Amino acid sequence: MINKFAKTLPIIILIIIIIIGLALVIISYLPFELVKTEIDIFTQDGTFDFFTA
Repeated sequence: MINKFAKTLPIIILIIIIIIGLALVIISYLPFELVKTEIDIFTQDGTFDFFTA
């Protein structure tokens, strides 16, 4: 049982790392323009102090 778990543990860790990596890539690439425009709207609005606080 312990031996089987020791073999599957690196695979589980690898899958978790891949999922986190994909999530970071999706977050950084897809909504970047959206976030950028929202920050631009905030800075023009003058409510950026509220956004950072």
